Amino acid sequence: AETCLPIKLLFGHVLELADAGVEQIFLPSILNRPGDDPRGSHSCPYVQAVPYMVQAAVDASFLSPEVDLSGGEESFVLSAAPALAELGVNRFDVLWAYRDAHAAWADFRRQLLAAGRQAREQAGATLVIIGKPYNVLDPYLNLNLFAHLRRLGVTALPMWALPYEEAELDVQSARLPWHLNRAIVRAVRYCLQQPGLHPVLVSNFGCGPDAFTSKHLEALLEGHLALTLEFDEHRGEAGLVTRLEAFLDELQGSPARPGVATEPPIAATGVAAIRSAGPGAPPATSFVVPYFSDHAFVFAGALQAAGHQARVLPLPSAEIRKAGEQHVSGKECHPYGLLTADLVHLAQTPRREPTTFFFPGTTVPCLMHQYGDGHRLLLRKLGVTDLTVLNPSFDELKELIGFEIGARLWRGLVAVDLLIKMVCETRPYEREPGQTDEVHRQNLRDIQTALALDELSAALTMATSRLRLIPVDRAVPRPVVGVAGDIFTRINPVGNQDLFLWLEERGCEVWPAPFLVDITDFSLRRDWARGRLGEAALLGAIMLRKNMESWRVHRAFKGQVKRAEEPGYQEVLDLARPYLGRQQNEVLILNVAKMVDFARHGADGILNAVCFNCMLGTVSSAITGRLREDHRGIPIANLVYSTVEGSQRATLEAFLHQVQSFHRRRVATLAAQGEPLQEKGLLARLWPGG
Repeated sequence: AETCLPIKLLFGHVLELADAGVEQIFLPSILNRPGDDPRGSHSCPYVQAVPYMVQAAVDASFLSPEVDLSGGEESFVLSAAPALAELGVNRFDVLWAYRDAHAAWADFRRQLLAAGRQAREQAGATLVIIGKPYNVLDPYLNLNLFAHLRRLGVTALPMWALPYEEAELDVQSARLPWHLNRAIVRAVRYCLQQPGLHPVLVSNFGCGPDAFTSKHLEALLEGHLALTLEFDEHRGEAGLVTRLEAFLDELQGSPARPGVATEPPIAATGVAAIRSAGPGAPPATSFVVPYFSDHAFVFAGALQAAGHQARVLPLPSAEIRKAGEQHVSGKECHPYGLLTADLVHLAQTPRREPTTFFFPGTTVPCLMHQYGDGHRLLLRKLGVTDLTVLNPSFDELKELIGFEIGARLWRGLVAVDLLIKMVCETRPYEREPGQTDEVHRQNLRDIQTALALDELSAALTMATSRLRLIPVDRAVPRPVVGVAGDIFTRINPVGNQDLFLWLEERGCEVWPAPFLVDITDFSLRRDWARGRLGEAALLGAIMLRKNMESWRVHRAFKGQVKRAEEPGYQEVLDLARPYLGRQQNEVLILNVAKMVDFARHGADGILNAVCFNCMLGTVSSAITGRLREDHRGIPIANLVYSTVEGSQRATLEAFLHQVQSFHRRRVATLAAQGEPLQEKGLLARLWPGG
């Protein structure tokens, strides 16, 4: 239900094929498309993962190679040939087929461009229909858009009938990681640079990349006439025609504008402006870190260690969140809205000095990739000049704080992950309610200070001692619930509406998934495995240092956290392999692998806590049915969180009942076998192969 309309239609087509009894369905995962920059050639998460969503729901045989088109014929053959070998097709067949297809497409595009030139010469003013190919070219998806325009006597061309590739991307649009969205921006810029071309943007409800690309387009189209059409299941052709007629009337009554794209640039990530230009400490900067998780204190401490001022905001109140909702469209994912609320409140609060709003960024092509640019565009729209946004990637952060402080930051992230686990293993059993949280708050403040002073070891000794001294009563074992989901929602108490406390108050113990540690580790190891030979030595040094720092932190927690260890890189791939391809988005692979890890190592239930409009969360939700079947019916619930408070209570109540029943059966089985409760590897012994 959460997917976009094109994916739903594809599901329908696959079901028709399965019902027809075909022997095998060819449904590739298109990872990347051709482009001028491999970092910006990604397909959207749904296009990448749709074969695995379909396979989890449809009983049929599939052939689903993970296809990479970003490197031309070489990457295509390497990615597609192994799967096609099942059909008796060898690599040379694939290579020559690719070359023939590429030549045929190039010839067709030349004819299309010629037809476009001729149409413009004959018609003059022309509408250009811009969007993803399926939205622009499928008459069912776009409600016969071109037919209606013909009846209205309008010349309309699809964007591919124009040489839109000639338009250069601006700095901010060049950071879009999705190939088709970059093409959309190029097409709009081309229209604005040419007289007589008027863009009509088509999209579909639930398209996450379009939700953020629209922010770039809004700035680009300021002062220009354009029409945006968003299609969904609840659409009608009469309403579409009315909007087209109104837009045409507006065009006729508007004076001609010069064909110039005048989008003002926005700042880059800000690292270059903040870091030191020469040797010595970087210039002091005032950073404010939103409370995206307890790990915010680690980033604040690392920034202080680098010579900056840094403080962590409190969790946003209901009033702050409500005010922030006025500055989002509702089409973005929920965490973006919560961070926007913090940013807007900070922008409206008087400041005595320029301030930087800081939260960690990513190079992973999920929607979080665009949070920073979305916020920078918002600040420009609000006219705020003394507040900047910094959301650095791993490499940019290393550039900002340096390698040694980066190692200190890593130790802090590992430490807070382990502290959260220790808190979750203590708080349900505390004799004095609230004591564990009070101790945890003090521990986080101490860790921030310790990171700034490079005294983390002493702080961890004190933190673990405080938690151990909390009086507890563990006489009654509790059901264990593993909480996975998107990075933000699964651990942020505002994002998940205090999920951990809700479960604990009802007799459960929470087993949380890691926050950023696993993703950083996985990304580094994947880069190493992909053979980035030019950076192999540096990656090797970083991985060695990271492992050493992790070992130092784990040693401080030895024997104090039951579930301290997380699956390694190869184990993660093995855990996710029955459900996903090896080249899928790392956030998705890690989330699915962690749910499998929960199921295999003693959890009584699993929650997949994701935010509204999280594309990767939707994909993982589609897979949980198969995961449940493969692990003896372990209770699994998908929770989708939005601004509506209490929206998941009914689902949680039903899930809780299932968890309690599952736990009772497990306890009875253990008692019969004389096994200790909640021991790692329990389910694997109880149910071999499950």
